[in-house]
Amino acid sequence: MVNPRKIRAAISIGDPNGIGIEIILKSLSKEEVLDKIIPIVFGSYNLIMNQAQSLGQDVSMLHPISEINNAKEKRINILNVFDNCDYKFGVLDKAVSDFGILSLELAINAVKNKQADVLVTAPINKNAAYSQSFKFSGQTDYLSSFFNSEALMLMVSNSLKIALTTDHIPLKEVYSVLSKDLIKRKIEILNKALQEDFKILNPKIAVLAINPHAGDNGVIGNDDNSLTIPVINELHSNN
Repeated sequence: MVNPRKIRAAISIGDPNGIGIEIILKSLSKEEVLDKIIPIVFGSYNLIMNQAQSLGQDVSMLHPISEINNAKEKRINILNVFDNCDYKFGVLDKAVSDFGILSLELAINAVKNKQADVLVTAPINKNAAYSQSFKFSGQTDYLSSFFNSEALMLMVSNSLKIALTTDHIPLKEVYSVLSKDLIKRKIEILNKALQEDFKILNPKIAVLAINPHAGDNGVIGNDDNSLTIPVINELHSNN
């Protein structure tokens, strides 16, 4: 039975032809990870067993389950959501990629339905994944749509958290997307995440400039004077 005191992590496998399953197996082989979470991998026991053997990974920790509540501690629990698929490492195959999207959708539903506490996603192949039923440029965009809320992409270490104002758009389109409202929303979301998720009572947020040297008072552009600085001043005045 699942220990309610331990974090239940719903893990999607990503593209079966990619590196996702290898990352999952190697990460969950560490004892200190299994001490903190009960992993539930949404995929196929046969697929993951075959890849583990191909990669020379220990298979003794793999534990197939048909229901989330059958997950065990100290095991790599694999919830069978499909039987198997023919994988070829490094090959772009939309049919195989579809199994990764199925894994993602079911893992997200488990979190939404409070059967799991957190979601961990392995990499998908954006080209292979894009289809009539998955018209998204990445998993972040899909999560925003699924939960009908604005997502914030973060890169996290113990000492530094970096948030992105824009994501998954070509560099040449960034400026046309930037606005005071967007910058303000992203800062407010980051501030809330730092307080609620990382338990930082009074976060210190540095906002990177749009132009080098923040435009040098117009010498290298006025974008920071017209966008970022007014937003920062407004947020300061509201606190």
